[in-house]
Amino acid sequence: MGVGREVMGMHKTGREFAIEATLSSHMVAGQPIFTAAVRDVTERQTADQKRQLVAGEVAHRLRNTMAVVNSVVSMTARGAVSVPDFESTLVGRFSAISRTNDALICGTQNNACLRALLLSELAPFQDQGGRITLVGPDVQIEGKLALDLALIFHELATNAAKYGALSIADGVIEVDWEVSLNNPPALELVWRERGGPEVRSPKKVGFGSKLISRILRGYGGVTKIVYDPSGVYCTVSLPTLS
Repeated sequence: MGVGREVMGMHKTGREFAIEATLSSHMVAGQPIFTAAVRDVTERQTADQKRQLVAGEVAHRLRNTMAVVNSVVSMTARGAVSVPDFESTLVGRFSAISRTNDALICGTQNNACLRALLLSELAPFQDQGGRITLVGPDVQIEGKLALDLALIFHELATNAAKYGALSIADGVIEVDWEVSLNNPPALELVWRERGGPEVRSPKKVGFGSKLISRILRGYGGVTKIVYDPSGVYCTVSLPTLS
């Protein structure tokens, strides 16, 4: 213990606290003299614990992000029809991930607000009042799920901008959601498009639809996309929330 060792000490009030104790011995007039230096290290220990917690959170978030990135790169490569198509699609999806990470960093307890995720993806189309309507309670989404939901909203917004309600000035999007009282609770979200070009059912399932279904299946969720002539109608159901 000559170099110091952290142990638990007890205050005269009976409260235990962390101390660093250093023992040393000296010979005085042929007699051994022992001395002990005791220092309260509670603040240092607390600071170390906070640093370890932050490091763990950063590592956890990085693992989540890299898992999403690896999946997105693989799926985008399989669905791309050309190198420019692969590049532009991948950049768009990476941007969605980046925006969501920003929301997580600014949020609380590594969660992101569902409304903030939607606003982030739909922000470029909010230039006209009343074009986009979001209705639902404040819902906090856990980090990994927030990243995946951002990709889903990105796919819906991108398709709407290319072919649907956001492709013309008069088109509108309405998104509403609620949390059911099931046990465990479930998020029920509906995405509606109106006022866009006439919708025609695709001859085959598009890559965006496959991506959405695959993401939700990973959480035990389901989606249903209806190609009504008046606009696309998409429902998302997630049986578990953090």
